[in-house]
Amino acid sequence: MHGLRSFRAHYRHSPSQSGSIVITDSAPGGSALTESLTGAATATNPAAAVAVVSPGAGAAGTNVNVVITGNGWTNFSPASVITFVDTNSATYAADITVSSFTEISPNQINATLTLAGGGGVVYGARNIKVTTPLTAGGTETAQLLSAFIIADPSLEHTITAVSPAFGSQGQTLTVNLTAAGTTSCRAPRSPTSATASRWTS
Repeated sequence: MHGLRSFRAHYRHSPSQSGSIVITDSAPGGSALTESLTGAATATNPAAAVAVVSPGAGAAGTNVNVVITGNGWTNFSPASVITFVDTNSATYAADITVSSFTEISPNQINATLTLAGGGGVVYGARNIKVTTPLTAGGTETAQLLSAFIIADPSLEHTITAVSPAFGSQGQTLTVNLTAAGTTSCRAPRSPTSATASRWTS
């Protein structure tokens, strides 16, 4: 009589296809045992969604080039329709017009956004929706909440100087940043290639 046995289950499938389960006996000293069961289990793809819009913000009254990236299960095409709505209410003006866009792949769109300016603009986040007619019929809707922010242009400032302006790889530097006008700066949460030790404005 054999002792306790351990089993490994391998689930092989293709999206939306029936599959099988193969159980292999891996007990030390046990006899070879392989059982397979073909059933009606199916795997379905995740729902299409927008993963990110980059950059995720722009100043009111400007044109911004953005990259819209799907979650890997989108079917973007030249027939896609891109719309933005206010996060608080769809009855508010979105203040974002898609001036042009190019479908780079089923998972990426490059677009130019025109952000409205003037006193009537409501600053803040907007949701994005990309609607795409499918060749097999039906419509795909990919969305992302708070995908893009219309920023107050009065809070946008230009960095006029960085000192020192160079450094060696692996070196730790204290860097002074000088911005035009009066502004309040803070260090980024996750800098990718440099760390600011001190901010001045």
